[in-house]
Amino acid sequence: MLSIAVAASAHPCFDENDLEDAARVKLNNHLSQTGFPMQASDVPIKCPVDLYKTGSDLMGRSISPWAIVERKMPGHFPSTYYEAECLCQGCILPDEDGEPHETTCYNSRPVNQTRIFPEEGAV
Repeated sequence: MLSIAVAASAHPCFDENDLEDAARVKLNNHLSQTGFPMQASDVPIKCPVDLYKTGSDLMGRSISPWAIVERKMPGHFPSTYYEAECLCQGCILPDEDGEPHETTCYNSRPVNQTRIFPEEGAV
C-alpha cells in the first residue's frame, strides 16, 4: 500500500494587510519584551544627562544612551521600520566630583545595516 503524507502548514498565508498587521504584532511583542526605550519620531531627541543624576548606579547605565524610533516609508513594504538612535553627541561620564555630564572626549557612532524595502506593487 502506498500512502502520501500531506503536512498542514502551521503558518497560514497572509494577504498584504494581514501580513503587515502580523509583522507589527510580532515586532511590538519583541520590543515590549526586551524593554527597549521608545522615542516618538516627531519629538526632538535630547541627551538625558538629568536621568543620570537620580542617584542610581552609573555603572549599570549606558554611557551612550539610545532610543528606538519608528520610521515610516509610505509606498514600501514594510512601510514602517524601527531604528536605534543615539540621544547624545558624545558620552555621559562622571566628572571629578562624580557628577554625570556629556563629554565629547568619546563619541557615539552609528552601526549601519543595509535593508531592502521593495516598493509596493513592484513585486
